[in-house]
Amino acid sequence: MAHLVAQHSAERGFREVAFCGDERFSWSRRRGGRFGQLIRGTGHLCYEYNPSRHLPNSDVEVDEIATWLAGLPKPVAVFACYDNRCQQVLGACRRVGLAVPETVAVLGGGLSLVGEPLRAAVAALPGWVMDSFHPGPRVVLAALREHAVPVGALVLARDRLAGR
Repeated sequence: MAHLVAQHSAERGFREVAFCGDERFSWSRRRGGRFGQLIRGTGHLCYEYNPSRHLPNSDVEVDEIATWLAGLPKPVAVFACYDNRCQQVLGACRRVGLAVPETVAVLGGGLSLVGEPLRAAVAALPGWVMDSFHPGPRVVLAALREHAVPVGALVLARDRLAGR
């Protein structure tokens, strides 16, 4: 996954790249370490946010991420270690007025929002539905080589798959 996101960031021309991880999980530490290694191998810096404490979905954690994001050079591609962290990064961008994906491109590293059934469900949404989420936060599904997909469309597609 780290390789795909690093490659996708480079293909999109991002010179500023960051990893938003979760220090509590060894897989997140490994993913962030490998991602940073790949980015530094291209001669760029990889900024990191890896809190050691967990405040699930709390405003405090989103505020901390917002402060970190505000201090990063822009435009920046941010690789979030899992889906919840991706949602927190998007919330933090809204909180401090950072445009997604123009100023902060958010790339998710989880698997619960990514997969063939979801990709097919997003593709089945009519164009007017996709347009209704503009302007709004978008997520790039690097592993699927997709363009930026509106977060609202992902949620709608996920809910349709779940029969909600």
